[in-house]
Amino acid sequence: MSKINKIFSILLFAFMSVLILNSCEEETPDVLAEKDGPATITYIRSTNPEVSDSLYTGAFMGSLIAIVGDNLGDTKEIWFNDQKALLQPNYITDKSILVSVPSTVPTEITDKMRIVFSDKSELLYDFKVLVPGPLVRTAKCEYVPDGQLMELEGDFFFNPVVTFQGGAQGKIVSVEKTKMSVEVPAGALAGPIVVKTLFGSAESKWWFRDDRGMILNLDNLRGGGWRTHDDRLQSAGGISGNYAVLEAKLEADNDWKDNWLEIDVWGQAGGRPAGPLFRGDINNLQLKFEANVVNNWQAGFMQFIFSPYTNNGNAVNTDPTIARGMWHPWYQDASTNKPFKTDGWVTVGIPLSEFVYNDNKQISTLKLNCPDNCGSLTIFIRGPLGAVSDVKILIDNVRVVPL
Repeated sequence: MSKINKIFSILLFAFMSVLILNSCEEETPDVLAEKDGPATITYIRSTNPEVSDSLYTGAFMGSLIAIVGDNLGDTKEIWFNDQKALLQPNYITDKSILVSVPSTVPTEITDKMRIVFSDKSELLYDFKVLVPGPLVRTAKCEYVPDGQLMELEGDFFFNPVVTFQGGAQGKIVSVEKTKMSVEVPAGALAGPIVVKTLFGSAESKWWFRDDRGMILNLDNLRGGGWRTHDDRLQSAGGISGNYAVLEAKLEADNDWKDNWLEIDVWGQAGGRPAGPLFRGDINNLQLKFEANVVNNWQAGFMQFIFSPYTNNGNAVNTDPTIARGMWHPWYQDASTNKPFKTDGWVTVGIPLSEFVYNDNKQISTLKLNCPDNCGSLTIFIRGPLGAVSDVKILIDNVRVVPL
């Protein structure tokens, strides 16, 4: 045999050997896939190497888990409660399966994982899909008349039930994971609301129609002093009886329109009981009110100025020693601002710890002097001009309540 023929014979033998080996390797998985006993789950663990020794009896939606057991290679479906998981064949072996818990909220709770094999046999395993209970953060407006919609923001609003004080339940009109609209039922009383789902319940920190710490509701609690604004009260389109209308055109920086843009609640002049309008630690309290900004607002800050019970003038409006709170959603800084208006009534909260400004909106070492300097309150719109502005803002239910 020639040298060339010998080389060719060697190469041909090597090539045939590779083919035989490959053929054997391709047949191996079929042999291994045959069950040598029933499918079993030994445990379920995290796929994170740092906590891989932590065994799971449940996991949150979307979590990637490792199912460890035996004879699992024939798995075709995995169900968590009534939700089917998405399987990746490359992540399925005889000894383990990597799978993500479905992110869709279950509607039928069995607390079981169900594995389905190609022969339609099944394996059940106790496993809970952990869904957080609801969180109730804010309401667009805390004062809503019966039969109208209250807009809530929070999280994990999965098939919620909303219950008001007195036991009446609201009708859910629309719902997403982080927000919903609920129709306020007849007979709803003041107090926290409760949102309940299949996975827990939560009570709002804020109160629906909060009547605590009320300073000015413009019904039985009106102003007192120079500019009570009682002559500019209206009720049509309101949320709880009368409201005040602050309305004037601001055409220059610090334009002084107190006849139209000021409300006074001077304790002594208004016949209020002697002493402060509220008590408590200012670090744990906030001033709240409802507002409806009807026109584009781009001039002046709404200033809240607490002063002594015996206040007998509006010199507090420019007193540089009195700390005040500010509401100015149109203003960012001297060069950045844009017109602001609301779509109906909204609730606004200002922590009393943020009453740190002087009349020029400069942060200083000022802070509220309570209780001595908290027997009167002035609300006055005044300040810089972003643009000439026909201000029209409706105000109601000024109160001091817990944070």
